[in-house]
Amino acid sequence: MFVEALNIKERKRKWLKEKVEKILSKISEIKNNIIVVVKDSSYFLFQS
Repeated sequence: MFVEALNIKERKRKWLKEKVEKILSKISEIKNNIIVVVKDSSYFLFQS
């Protein structure tokens, strides 16, 4: 029974870690997109 509880805890931790990693990669993806947009828009501002 104790081992079973330990396994559940491990699985939850693994699942949480995967979720956090997904969220973090999503955030960095969004940040990169924002940087690209800002660079593009500032480029256009300086062109005109």
